[in-house]
Amino acid sequence: MKRLLMNPIVRLSFGLSLFIMTLLLGLEMLGVLPDPQQEIIDARKKTCESLAIYAALAIQNKDFDAIQTTIDLLKERNQDILSVALRREDGAVLAITGDHASHWRDTEGEVFSEQNVKVPLFTGRKGNARWGRFEVSFAAMHPDLLHSIWARPMIKLLALTLPLAFIGFFFIMRKTLRHLDPTAVIPERVKHTLDSLVEGIILMDRNERIVLTNKAFEENFGDGRSSYIGLKASELKWQSPQTRTQAKELPWRQAIQAGDTQEAVALCTKDSGGKKRTFMVRGAPITDMKGKISGALATFDDVTQVEVQNAKLQEMLVALENSRDEVRRQNKTLQRMATQDSLTQCLNRSAFNERFEDEFNRAKRYGRELSCIMMDIDHFKMVNDSHGHITGDKVLQKVSSIIRNALRGSDLVCRYGGEEFNLLLPETNALDALKTAERIRHAVSKEAILEVPITVSMGLSALEFKAGSPSELLKQSDKALYHAKNSGRNKTVIYNELPIDHKIESLLSA
Repeated sequence: MKRLLMNPIVRLSFGLSLFIMTLLLGLEMLGVLPDPQQEIIDARKKTCESLAIYAALAIQNKDFDAIQTTIDLLKERNQDILSVALRREDGAVLAITGDHASHWRDTEGEVFSEQNVKVPLFTGRKGNARWGRFEVSFAAMHPDLLHSIWARPMIKLLALTLPLAFIGFFFIMRKTLRHLDPTAVIPERVKHTLDSLVEGIILMDRNERIVLTNKAFEENFGDGRSSYIGLKASELKWQSPQTRTQAKELPWRQAIQAGDTQEAVALCTKDSGGKKRTFMVRGAPITDMKGKISGALATFDDVTQVEVQNAKLQEMLVALENSRDEVRRQNKTLQRMATQDSLTQCLNRSAFNERFEDEFNRAKRYGRELSCIMMDIDHFKMVNDSHGHITGDKVLQKVSSIIRNALRGSDLVCRYGGEEFNLLLPETNALDALKTAERIRHAVSKEAILEVPITVSMGLSALEFKAGSPSELLKQSDKALYHAKNSGRNKTVIYNELPIDHKIESLLSA
C-alpha cells in the first residue's frame, strides 16, 4: 500500500482531484451553484403568502367556508403540507385541515421554520389591524442528520466527482507519462554503442515497460510500430514455438522475479507482413544503487532463418522416412506376392518347399517332431464343370480360410496344386496331426458354397515313420492321400496304416 501511495502517477492524480474539489467548494460559496433545499423553502414561503392574501379578502367578506374549502384542496394537492389552521387573534380556530394538533409546534416570536410557518393576517382600511394568522405545518425535508447532509447537492457532487476525477486523471497521466521519451537522458555514445550491436536489446522497468530499444530490435521485430517506448514487453504477442500459444515464461519477467540471469528461451512473433519470426531471448536483472531490482535487460537473437532451414531439414527427414516406409511396404507387398498364392493367401509351392526343407533339417538336427498333411478337395473338377470357375474359386478360398483358422502361428499351409493343399506342422507327432486334420475335415464338411457340399480327403505322415528327406515325407503323405481318395474320400489316412504293398511301392519310388 505504501508503495502504491508513493507512485508519482497516483500522487499527481490525487492532487488534481483535490484541486477540482476545492474549485467546486469555492463556486458554491460564491453562490454560483444552485441550492435545491433553499428553492424548496422559498416555494413554501410563496405558497403561504398567496394563501394569506386570499384569506384576507375572504375574511373581509366573512366567507370562512371558502377558506375551509381552499385549505382542504391545498393539503390534498400538496403532499408536503401536513396541516393548516386559520386562528383568530384571540386564539379561536375558524378553519382547519389535517391533524394540526399533532404536527404544529408553536414557537414564540418565530414566524418561519423548515416545518412550521406562521403567516400574520391584517384587516382594516389601511391594513394595519392584526386579525389573526395562518399556521401551516410542512413535512420535514430530511428525516435525520445523515440524510440532511447527503441531500446537499454539493456533497453528492463531491462524492461522485472526486473518485471519477481521480480515475480519469490516473489513466490520463499514465498514458501521458508512458510515452514521454526516457532516452533523452541517455548519452549519445551509449545509444550508438547499443545500436551497433547485432542482437536486439530492450531495457524495461520493474513493470516491464520499455524505456529503451536499439535499432537491431526495431528492425528485426518489425511489426510496423514507430516506437516501443512505454509499451509493456509482454504485450508484444509473444508465442511459444512448440505450442503456438501465448508464451507465459518470459525471460525478462523471470529475471525481475528471481533476481538472476535467465538462459535463452525461444520466442516467436509475427512481423508487419504476417511472417513468423523466431528469437532466442535472454533476460538479466538491473539493480539500482541500493542493490534493489529496478528493471531488466532483454537480448533478442534473430534465428528465423535458422528455424526455416531446420524446418526444411525436418521436412526432408520426414519425407525420407515416409519414402523408407513406402519402400518397406512395397517390399512386404512384393514379398507377399512372391511367397503367397493370390487366390487363397496361402504360401505358394516355391516358398513352401524352401520353408519345408528348413523345418525338416531343424527337426532332424534337434530330434524334434514334424508332421506333413496332403489334402485334396473331393470332386473339385465336377464343381468347376457344373457351377463354373467362380464358384470353384470361392470353394478354394473357403477351404483355405478354414485351414488357416485351425492352424497355429508356427504351422505352414501351401496351395500345392489346383485343389491340393499341403500342411506342415512343426513340433507335432502323427497322433496330434491326425486330430488337427480331422478338425479341419469336419469343419469343411459343414460348409457349402451355393448349396454345393464340400468334403476333403487327407493323407498324413510324420518323421516318426523314418522319412529320410523332405521329398520322401511328401511322398509318404501323398501315398496316404491317394489311399484316402481311392477308399471312399472324405477321410484322413495315416501313412503307417497303409497296406504293406503301398509302403513297399513308396520305398521303391523313393
